[in-house]
Amino acid sequence: MQAQRALVLVARGVMESTPVTVFHHEVPILKAIHGDGNATILTVPDGFDLGPVTTLDPDQEYNRLANRYGQHSSLGVPMVEYVYGPPGENRLSKAGMAPQPEESKDKQKEFLIAELKAFLNKYEIVFNPRFSRSQLLTFSGKHLREQLTAKSVDFDEKSTVRELAKAFEQVVPAKEI
Repeated sequence: MQAQRALVLVARGVMESTPVTVFHHEVPILKAIHGDGNATILTVPDGFDLGPVTTLDPDQEYNRLANRYGQHSSLGVPMVEYVYGPPGENRLSKAGMAPQPEESKDKQKEFLIAELKAFLNKYEIVFNPRFSRSQLLTFSGKHLREQLTAKSVDFDEKSTVRELAKAFEQVVPAKEI
C-alpha cells in the first residue's frame, strides 16, 4: 500500500494541542480516539518536508497500528479494527493516500478549525475557545458578515466563511485591528 504523511493538530484537552506527523490513514483513528474536531490536518508550512510517499505492507501496518493505538475503551477491539474493520476486509490498504485536490474541492472551501482560529486570532476577534467547529463557523460567519456590511462591502449571502474571510482580509489589514 502507498502511504503519505500528514501534519495533524491533535487537541488532547482544552489547554493542550500537539502537532504530530502521521500517515494519512492514521487520521481517522486519531479522530475516533480524540473526537472528530480534535484531529485536524494542517496546511504544511513552506520548507516543512513530510517525506516521500512510502510503500507499506498492509498486514505489518495493521499490526503496527493495533500496537500503537491499542484497544477501543468500551468495545475491546483494536482501534484500527474499529475504524477499518478486520484485517481480511483490506480497507486499510485503500486508505493510505491523501485525497487529491480535485476530489476535495468542497473541503478546500471551508476552514479547518485550526486555520479558522489562527485567522480570528490574527485579527484579534475574540471567540469562545470551547466552541465546536460548527459553533466557530457560525460565529465567524455572522461576525464577518456584520463587519463587511459595516464597511459597505458587497458579498453573496451564500458565501462560505473562507470566502468571507478573504473579502475581510482585502479591506481590513491585520495591522489595523
